[in-house]
Amino acid sequence: MNVQSLLAIGPRSLYMGTNFLAIGLGGALSGITYGSLYGYFESIQHPEYVWYTMSAHTALGMLFIWIFVKQVGEFQELEE
Repeated sequence: MNVQSLLAIGPRSLYMGTNFLAIGLGGALSGITYGSLYGYFESIQHPEYVWYTMSAHTALGMLFIWIFVKQVGEFQELEE
């Protein structure tokens, strides 16, 4: 599936059309991932550890975006 077919589903803006897919995918996967992690941490009597996991996940995401920008360049809008 390419970007043009994704844009046909959503509004006519690249950011708005693909933004909803990321939100839906993140919501679905976070329930599975962090739900099971919370269950594990609760079984070892430390349910608050899920917050450390989320913090590390966020920090890794920021690091990967920073590396991407340094390697490839900044995100730029395509002109039609």
